[in-house]
Amino acid sequence: MLSVEVFIQTLAPRAEVCRVLQDSLEASDWGSEYQLCVQRPEHDVVKHFFRVLEEMRDASADLVVRLEDDALVGKHFRHNLLTWPALHAPDFGAGWGYSPPLNVHDVYYKRRCDNPVRGRMYIPGCVAMVFWRKDMDWVIEGCRKWFEQHGGDAMDFAICEAVRLAGKLNYLADPALAEHRHQVLSALGHQHKGSTSTTLGIYRHDWKRP
Repeated sequence: MLSVEVFIQTLAPRAEVCRVLQDSLEASDWGSEYQLCVQRPEHDVVKHFFRVLEEMRDASADLVVRLEDDALVGKHFRHNLLTWPALHAPDFGAGWGYSPPLNVHDVYYKRRCDNPVRGRMYIPGCVAMVFWRKDMDWVIEGCRKWFEQHGGDAMDFAICEAVRLAGKLNYLADPALAEHRHQVLSALGHQHKGSTSTTLGIYRHDWKRP
């Protein structure tokens, strides 16, 4: 059986937001074993992002999962993650546990998809990410290169770039393994419209892989 650890990226003022995710993990087949990574006061969100990635790299598990604090996970989160066939694809670079349907990207994320990198299939929204721990060195290096070239706080595009530089592929879970709560302000201060972004039934809370 593969071992796996979960890391939650959050900020101290968002304890109530994060508690909803924690409750969802604890009510699922995951339980209460996860790492809560609270942003240090002297760090901005990108420095904190790298700190979380480094903690994932230094873990002892086979697989590592990064969740943002405004996520929710399904009832069978552990089972659906560990039985996801994509994990064993030779070109697996990163698993997107939260993934709005691709045909929704151009509508819901139109502003970001107008970016020229859209042609390279950069995926917006890294709310629930899955990596092989052994790959974390190149994930971190690729993300550093992205931020050195582009600046900003686009953690999602940085991950996509890291995967591209490694010659790997991004895999999107369908049904999604996690939901993104758009009712709450994001850690980046974004106010989303609507109550959900995993539309068309791509997130189903009670779904269990046969």
